[in-house]
Amino acid sequence: MMRPREKQNSLPMLSYKSSFIILASILIGTIFFPFVLDQLGLQMIWLRVIIATVFTTYTTTFCLYFVDTKRGFVPSFWVTFAALSAVIGFITIFWMYDIIHI
Repeated sequence: MMRPREKQNSLPMLSYKSSFIILASILIGTIFFPFVLDQLGLQMIWLRVIIATVFTTYTTTFCLYFVDTKRGFVPSFWVTFAALSAVIGFITIFWMYDIIHI
C-alpha cells in the first residue's frame, strides 16, 4: 500500500528559539542602535532606517535558513532577504519618518 506524500512547505514554521532571536534583533535594531546614534549626535534618520531594516531582515532570514532548517546560503535565502528587506524597509521608512503614527 502506498503512503501519501507529506507536503513540503517552502518556508518552515519558526521555532520558539528563532522567535526570541528575531524579537531580540528587532528590539536591538529599532531601540538600541537609534539610542546609540542619538548619543553620538548623529541625527541621520536614513541611517536608522538602513540599520533597522538590514539588522531585522538578516536575523529573520538567518533564523529561517540556518537555525530552523540548516539549509545555509541557498538562492532562496537571498530572495527571501531581498523581499523582506523591501517590506521591512517600507514599514521602517513610515515609522522612522513619522509619516503614519502607529
